[in-house]
Amino acid sequence: MILIITYQKDYTADFVVNKLNEKKIPYFRLNCDNILKEAVKISIDTQAALDAKINEIDYFDAVWFRRVSLPDIEIENLDDAAYIYSEIEFFYKNLWVSLNAKKWLSLPKNVYETENKILQLKIARALGFTIPKTLITSDKESIKDFFLECNNKIIVKPIYSGEYVKTESLSGQIFTSLITENDLESLDDSLPFPSIYQEYIDKDREIRVTVVGNDVFAASVDSQSTEKTKIDWRKEPLKFKKFKLPEDISQKCINLVKQLGLNFGAIDLIYTPNKEYVFLEINPNGQWVWIETDTQQPIADAIIQFLTMDKPDYTYTPGLTEKHLETLTEVDANENNREQILESKIGLLINNSGIILAVITFFIPLLYQNLSNSDYSCIIRYAIVGLFITGILLIIIGIIIAAKGLNSSRFNYLRIDARSLLEDENLEQFMVDKTCFITRQIEHNTKVNNQKATILINAQKFIKIGLCFIVALSVFISIVWLIKG
Repeated sequence: MILIITYQKDYTADFVVNKLNEKKIPYFRLNCDNILKEAVKISIDTQAALDAKINEIDYFDAVWFRRVSLPDIEIENLDDAAYIYSEIEFFYKNLWVSLNAKKWLSLPKNVYETENKILQLKIARALGFTIPKTLITSDKESIKDFFLECNNKIIVKPIYSGEYVKTESLSGQIFTSLITENDLESLDDSLPFPSIYQEYIDKDREIRVTVVGNDVFAASVDSQSTEKTKIDWRKEPLKFKKFKLPEDISQKCINLVKQLGLNFGAIDLIYTPNKEYVFLEINPNGQWVWIETDTQQPIADAIIQFLTMDKPDYTYTPGLTEKHLETLTEVDANENNREQILESKIGLLINNSGIILAVITFFIPLLYQNLSNSDYSCIIRYAIVGLFITGILLIIIGIIIAAKGLNSSRFNYLRIDARSLLEDENLEQFMVDKTCFITRQIEHNTKVNNQKATILINAQKFIKIGLCFIVALSVFISIVWLIKG
């Protein structure tokens, strides 16, 4: 049994219900706006698992959480009406968590959370989507500064919903609007409330992506064909056409829906003249029937298949995206740069130490000759020369250690499975292989670079000690000569 949570005038639900009737698939439709009039019995069995029953149905194979609409209440006292509305609203919220269902399209708490457009942008960007520059504010000066920052082209749209009620029988719609310089001039005389301001993105066309489970249905509309629809295509009916998304963008759409904890999502994208895809927002229960009608894409069948298939609804597992690969590649590049810096320092240390060693070696015979002609005892002369030689040997050991660091192997025998490249459907496996390859390469290079850094530190230590020996002896001999001279 399928439970459909909706309202009486939900034509999208009607569209699916007709197909369910054709297929003879059992369902129960709960019209939330008619809860006070329909003969619907909702109860909780205190003797069992405290699961809710709807007309004695205590288990549903699937629930399609379509949309909730509260009933009309004919009460003149506004305070009384507000109280009753609040009670009904919380009754529903308690009911959803009390239902015993195998799967949801989608869980109500995730649907409500996804309506947060700031959260949408945050997650979309983390998954690798390009998003517009965005400002959410009611501050007049911030709006003016943002206008200049975006080259005098920004739009404004509601944070939550564009629908509002004008009168009891007439509702209105707030569309996305372009901000002009005249709007800014009148801004000081207005009372702006928090809204979403974004840079205006040039459009080649606009794309609506409907995701059902792992199925993706994309449709495009030429919103630039009329002046009225250039900013918001909803202002006038336009025909949509089936659109082929690149595989990576399609996968990002699936990952976005999954990470938000949904099994359905209607995503709005802009396709720019530069062939770039820009994410705008996702509607967790967006409309789609007109897309199926225009493009003949089987969205309703995908919903029915999801609701009737045996597999439970999937949960989000972080997918591999281009953003992950970009991050790993950046880390790998940093390790390569680190390697070059370490090798440069080691090479410089060897060269400088070699020069110092050559100079010291040149002066040893002169030192020995001067010591032989001095009044020092034989033991002192040999001790001084021995200490000089010890210093030289320490420097030589440091050079040998540094040279070993330059010659340390960097070969890393890794490969990407060529089978991943054979077919498009193996793109995910290719992403896994490539990620593993880069990760292992980073681990290997980091280990080698850490070894080289340790070698550099040890080489510097030996060379410094050797130089300290020689400098100390040189200072001592110079002082003695000066005293005796």
